[in-house]
Amino acid sequence: MARAAGEERERELSWLDYSDPGDVSAEGKWLLFNEEGDGGGHNYSIFLPDDRRILFSGSERGDAMRDYLQDIEGGKPRPITLEGGVSVWRTHPLSPDGKSVIALDPDGKLNIFPTDGEGRQPALGTLSGDVPVRWGADGHSAFVTQGGEIPAKVYRLDFATQTRRIVAELSVPDRTGLTGIRYIQMTPDGKSYAYTFSRFLTELCVIEGLK
Repeated sequence: MARAAGEERERELSWLDYSDPGDVSAEGKWLLFNEEGDGGGHNYSIFLPDDRRILFSGSERGDAMRDYLQDIEGGKPRPITLEGGVSVWRTHPLSPDGKSVIALDPDGKLNIFPTDGEGRQPALGTLSGDVPVRWGADGHSAFVTQGGEIPAKVYRLDFATQTRRIVAELSVPDRTGLTGIRYIQMTPDGKSYAYTFSRFLTELCVIEGLK
């Protein structure tokens, strides 16, 4: 469901059986959504700051996933990451100016790819297992976390100095059956955040008197 500025009611904008909103353009005119059910798959899409181009992950037939840029007026998508290298799903990989994307390379290492040209450079200061959450507001830092940690520690990593500091430690009061902290979202200043978590609970029953 969606409602644009000036509209009185929400509208049903689903396509098939599992439409998941990905991003809304700054002026509220365009909606990006992912189709995750039988008609689609787990992909990623987000608007660039100009609201005229989108970044998405996908693959051509027979090839591995990678990130592409697409003009919303049409034309052929342009790959910007290596084949097998993609932005992490449900993160904010675009720099504030829209000129860079932080994404994994085929070896699982974080790199910075330009959106307006070719090439890449390593994301300095990152460690093995680092997962990006989003770029910082200053454009030369990023928030990262180590996948699988409980509690999940979120670090602010400065690429220039290659230093990191903890800005948040995420968990829930009751850790019974807690299996993971997922889909961390954070504001560019690092002061607000949201996340989801998963549990796996079982019951142990004792049966007496069986013959």
